[in-house]
Amino acid sequence: MPLRRDGPLATTGDFGRAAAVGLVIREDGPMGEEEVVRTLTPPPIATKVLEVRTPADWLRLVETWPGSASAATDEILSRHTGLDGRWLVPQWTAVAEEWDAVHLSIGAWARSAGVVQPVGKGSAWTLCAGWDPDSTFWLRAQPTVTSEQVLPTLTPEEALDGFVG
Repeated sequence: MPLRRDGPLATTGDFGRAAAVGLVIREDGPMGEEEVVRTLTPPPIATKVLEVRTPADWLRLVETWPGSASAATDEILSRHTGLDGRWLVPQWTAVAEEWDAVHLSIGAWARSAGVVQPVGKGSAWTLCAGWDPDSTFWLRAQPTVTSEQVLPTLTPEEALDGFVG
């Protein structure tokens, strides 16, 4: 899964009054009262970003660049879904041969997170998991950190106050 603390950089955009989506929602892990928010400058080159906006986009990503999940991930996913078999995830080094980054929109996260999809003729499965909403997983080009600050986390209502009717 892409969002490992020791893996490549993952970023999100802002969300209403929040300086970052991660101050409001995230898939895994506890939210603290405060989080470190970094302002970034995009890479200085033309960046090719693959957009994942739907469950079909996730499936296409996995089918185009299939990679086997680890044995531990297979076991966890099989236990949580009740489905035995092979689990596939994107083979990130292969994706990086064509794309600089992959972005998972908030809508795709809401529609895809935890949704099991058969791959091929159903001999394997995939599941979009381990991504935070609105995450961009940087594979090659890397943004540079221009500033850093500690900000409070917000509820969705606080983040959207004044932004929706």
